[in-house]
Amino acid sequence: SSLEELVRCLENSARAKLATGNVKESTAHLTESLELSRAYYEKRPTHQAGGLVGESLSSLAKLEEARGNTGKARAYAEENLLHWRDMASRWREIPSVHQGLLAALEVTSTLRRAEGATKEALPLVREAVERQRKHVAKNEVDGTRLRNLAVVLERLGSAEAEQGAADEAQRHYEESAKIRRRFLAELPDDRGSQLDLAVILDRLGDLADTRREHALAHKSHEEAVGLLRALAVGLAGKGMRGNLAIAARKLGGHCLHDQDLEEARKLYLEC
Repeated sequence: SSLEELVRCLENSARAKLATGNVKESTAHLTESLELSRAYYEKRPTHQAGGLVGESLSSLAKLEEARGNTGKARAYAEENLLHWRDMASRWREIPSVHQGLLAALEVTSTLRRAEGATKEALPLVREAVERQRKHVAKNEVDGTRLRNLAVVLERLGSAEAEQGAADEAQRHYEESAKIRRRFLAELPDDRGSQLDLAVILDRLGDLADTRREHALAHKSHEEAVGLLRALAVGLAGKGMRGNLAIAARKLGGHCLHDQDLEEARKLYLEC
């Protein structure tokens, strides 16, 4: 419809305005887009029309977050979450609605954590994990669903680690790592799979460090360094070298702890 096309145009215009630093006009276009998409959804209550409302609310939340207005950003995010919950109650079997709700859970939980409300964020991340588990169960051969489960498991582990729930955090990190190992075994040369595994291993190592589990921390960081070394080779790996330096420094600390001074020296030089 022409109304849907106008909403899309306003969204695109808002992004273009924001890219040039014109925040005022970007906000105005997104606000108009939200008003129009709401009217469209009321007139034509379909999941496609509802998705336009969600996109506008999400864009406004991200814009306000970028401007440092976390209160306004969270208000838009909370409204967006309510909207997608309602959408999911109507069209629970439609994949795009499931993904919209997952995205809303992520944005809202992130903003709650940014405001120091980690306890309030944790139930949202747990909900995202449970919803994604059910989504995977409906089609266990869908690699995208399984990869998304690994991502939300990592987020849950991070939120739990912030709350001091180390046992739960480790369990969810390890589950995420297990999924990522599976993908890497199937595609050993895939850079994305290598990086995904390196990231979760680094988190596992950091968590083990806080628990004074030196052997596990050493093992996790050592494997992460091995993956990052492979990723940092050549021109394509230039962006990975900062990550490698950080991981190598952590591994050097473990070597110092073990009195392996020569290996520690090599790692610090590599940094």
